Amino acid sequence: MEKAKSKDLPEPTDMKKAEVKIGANFERHIKKHGEGSDYEGFAKRTAQKVTISRHDGFLCEKFNVYNIAHLAFVNVNVPEHVDLSNPVEIIETTTNPYELAKMWKDLEADAKNYVSKETVISEKFYGLKKADLERWGDKNWNISKKWFFEDAIAIDVKVEALSEECGMEIGIDDVLEFVKSYKPGEYKNPRLVLKERVEEKFKEVVGFQIKDYYAEHLIKSCEFVKVSTDQYPF
Repeated sequence: MEKAKSKDLPEPTDMKKAEVKIGANFERHIKKHGEGSDYEGFAKRTAQKVTISRHDGFLCEKFNVYNIAHLAFVNVNVPEHVDLSNPVEIIETTTNPYELAKMWKDLEADAKNYVSKETVISEKFYGLKKADLERWGDKNWNISKKWFFEDAIAIDVKVEALSEECGMEIGIDDVLEFVKSYKPGEYKNPRLVLKERVEEKFKEVVGFQIKDYYAEHLIKSCEFVKVSTDQYPF
């Protein structure tokens, strides 16, 4: 087979000389707002508006409401045996996207603010020496090898520092029990676990993934109409 001649081969692209094509939307944005304007932010907000409109239309059709705000008045028949003080039971029972979005936002804040011995150890404890395990625990315990570092700070010194830093008593036994139960990075606080379950339930109910901007839009729409109806009930 005859080899292709060099003149038949495409020339490599010179990125410095390549002409960058600017989209029409970008050009219109620059003409209207000027060179220093944030086009990426503008494009992101525009895409979100399109997605919001599409999701609103879908939910209105699915739940047979005229406006997305009317989801605030969609009753969900909760069985009598459900404990309304138990968020797990409410999550598994409700099928109202508005209620799920509210739970999701509340749990998002709760998960960030949740503090326990486990969260402190998860965030601040990075590993231990095998010698410390043999001294304070049992070398035969089934512990992930990823916890072991020969240059790790002595466990008794580390727990004292953790206790002082977080303002709660954390002992060597607490740390050893933690590393026995979890691999590094595996622990999730209970509020985060609930938040992730709400995400799953929301998708099961509506067919699309919950996003922060859409949850805020949904809650704001429903809360506004509820306030308006309470003030002007006619």
